[in-house]
Amino acid sequence: MSNKNFIRYALVVLMFLALTLNGFTNMVFSARAVDVMEKYGMTQTQLTSISGVSNLGGFFFSILVGYLTDRFGLRKFPSLVFVGASAVAVLRLFVSSYWPLWILTFISSALWLPATMLGPKLFSYYFKPKEMASVMSVYSAGSGMGTTLAFAIAAMFPSTRAALAFIAVGMILITIAWIVMVKDPEHDSGKGQRQEDAPSLNIFSVLKSPTMIKIMLCGGLAVGCAILINSYAVTCMIGKGMNPAMAGTTATVMNLCLLFGSMVSGFLVDKIGKYNLPYLFICAVGGIGYYLVYAFVPTGIPTMLGMGICSFIVAGSIGVNMGRIALIPMTGEFGPEMGGMAGGMNQTAAGLFGWLFPVIVAAVFKDNYVGVFTCGAVCLVLLGLFGLTVPELGNKGELAMAAKSAQGAKSI
Repeated sequence: MSNKNFIRYALVVLMFLALTLNGFTNMVFSARAVDVMEKYGMTQTQLTSISGVSNLGGFFFSILVGYLTDRFGLRKFPSLVFVGASAVAVLRLFVSSYWPLWILTFISSALWLPATMLGPKLFSYYFKPKEMASVMSVYSAGSGMGTTLAFAIAAMFPSTRAALAFIAVGMILITIAWIVMVKDPEHDSGKGQRQEDAPSLNIFSVLKSPTMIKIMLCGGLAVGCAILINSYAVTCMIGKGMNPAMAGTTATVMNLCLLFGSMVSGFLVDKIGKYNLPYLFICAVGGIGYYLVYAFVPTGIPTMLGMGICSFIVAGSIGVNMGRIALIPMTGEFGPEMGGMAGGMNQTAAGLFGWLFPVIVAAVFKDNYVGVFTCGAVCLVLLGLFGLTVPELGNKGELAMAAKSAQGAKSI
């Protein structure tokens, strides 16, 4: 394996681990609910709040983080905020009450944002457009891995402080790896002389990009639906008639299928060479399948298997959509140097929908679990249909074929 190939695959692993750590952090409090509530004097509402606090950081700061990364480079700015996130994570070990813990978790999550949003920009410098869906799906699977690990091993730590120390050490190691491995591409705005006129012009080109707006809406609603289904998984299964142990096992099966389905979907989309119709299939078939399985399939093993299959299918709704972000420059709406801000816009929508959508659905349907899955199915179908309005960015789409023809003409 050449040195270039080693570096690019090592960066995928690094970003996967960074996102895994982020997902683990989000779920560690829920996974150790009893101990956390006793140690920090939390109510159930406060536990729910701190488990979703990272979404607030994503909503408020993602665009700013993306802009500053585009302005100062992939290496410099993320390295600085990762150091800050690690320091705050260490400081969090020494608090013993709810509000200091909430504030420090909010700050640490906000400073860790580059791990959740810079994949499209970073990978666009190392991978071909026809590889982006595969790479982004592996990267986005890190979030599911983190959630799965949290529920699998968080309870094994002798204390919540030990679990938080594990997170702090992980942040420090990833920060060191980022500083050592990540380099600024030569044509990135953070390398060499500043492009003084680029930031203000490019900011508005990204904000006004019709394609970016559509992709961020798809990304936000996909995250909202995923969090909705995941947060209701256990209680919905109990409401259907499962005992708590089987309901928990079903939720674990769903998370594992989401993890592997996310990876497989990206490779299949790259193989097909188009995004839009596969994305419609992923969202519509997965969403409708969830509803049909919950409403009509007998309780027990059949439901567990059905939910697992639907999770495997719908898993690509986040990662495949993220794969399109790095390809937007082929539309001419903005250049690849603004990939950080594009990722920030997507993460802003994910933060807003990830927090707001489940809250609204829960307030409307309460314990009407069939209603919850009906709402989820309708939203996923609409999401897939809306995705058809995005220009086809796949390797076999018109834009890519036109770019290849133009490149061939120049070489003659």
